[in-house]
Amino acid sequence: MIMARSFLVIGSSVLLLMSAALVFARKHPSEARLVAHSDFWDGSSDIHLRIPGTDYDANLTHHPAHDTQPTWSPDGKWIAFVSDRETTRPGGHALNAMYVMRPNGSALQKVGLSSPATGTRVISWSADSQWLYSRYITRGWWDSYVVRIQDGYSETLRHDATFTLYAAWSPNNDRIAYRTGMDDDPLISIGQAIPNGEGGIMETQVLLNSEDFIDYLVWSPDGQQIAFISHTRSTIQTYKLHLLTVGEHEAQLLFSSSRPFLDVIWTGDSISFLNTDAQAVALHTVLPDTLVVMPLPILALPGQYGRLAWSNRQQSLVVVNFNQGQNTIYRLNLDGSDRKTLYQSNTPIQRVTWSSDGEWIFFGTGYREQTQLYQMRPDGSDLTYLTDVAFDWDTPLSPTIDKTWQSGLLMGLSILMGSLAILRYRFR
Repeated sequence: MIMARSFLVIGSSVLLLMSAALVFARKHPSEARLVAHSDFWDGSSDIHLRIPGTDYDANLTHHPAHDTQPTWSPDGKWIAFVSDRETTRPGGHALNAMYVMRPNGSALQKVGLSSPATGTRVISWSADSQWLYSRYITRGWWDSYVVRIQDGYSETLRHDATFTLYAAWSPNNDRIAYRTGMDDDPLISIGQAIPNGEGGIMETQVLLNSEDFIDYLVWSPDGQQIAFISHTRSTIQTYKLHLLTVGEHEAQLLFSSSRPFLDVIWTGDSISFLNTDAQAVALHTVLPDTLVVMPLPILALPGQYGRLAWSNRQQSLVVVNFNQGQNTIYRLNLDGSDRKTLYQSNTPIQRVTWSSDGEWIFFGTGYREQTQLYQMRPDGSDLTYLTDVAFDWDTPLSPTIDKTWQSGLLMGLSILMGSLAILRYRFR
């Protein structure tokens, strides 16, 4: 009886400590977040794993080839990257392919197709971490395909032999939408493909045809609509923001401008975008349900270009602006209030993103092969230099995995075992 009671007390205490540790980890997710990137040393590059704020640096690939463009799977279990390690002879045309590996560098495997790619690949994961999408240039032509991680099955995304661009996974992960067509094609289309669990990709379906040139697209949070940007082919171009409901073949016009769009982001019930030219950049918000466009831009700044990133909770955003040789990162609220200057530099800021917990802002600054990564708090404090001589096409941060159910389960078990121990003690 005493041994059983002691076991229950000790066991409940251990479970209570474990659940407390999980709760603490969830309150401090940024301290466990890793940054995977590629460093160029001695003419080659490897994928490194680093922990911001520490000296931890693990080389995961150790290969003389160029390993670049690492991306994390949404579940944090895989890192995908591009490598030309299949190139067989010095000076030969590089054969690029996608590879995946575990975050410790194990289980390395090639997935998808090999290609004599001459341009940048773009890799994106499906929300369930089961599929990868890749876009690349092959001898002057764009091509794209999807590949399934489980068995390496790949399928090229084409419609009437026309290559695809600007593909995006739906939020509920049941389809991928993409834009087809080249500059000189008479019609540009938006299509979709649906992954088939038993085979590859089901036959693609055209959602919309347009005589205008479609630039890029973004899904609504519920996966029922697609916002996309187009521009006319005339000498004096007009740029338009459209809304397409899946299942319909006509799109609604939401906003028209003589200036091009940048960084269209769907945030809950509204669509935010930057409208810019060589003299100014403006931030607008559209409410698709009511077709109400803000009469005045939320933010208007002199400058040549911008970057836009929303915090995960969509309560505030950061905007990057370039004006008169100065690059500036601003933070402001959704309505444009409480604007603060966070960072300024005469070096180009290539990208900016938030940590998923909203505690950090990450940004890359530099010139292509010399891009460096930094992190700072949303108020601009605690600026930290993360990388050295980094070739970062993106800001690949490991995702924050929600462990609430684990900590709750452990805490519940510990309370239950503790209660049983007390009852046994009282009624012995």
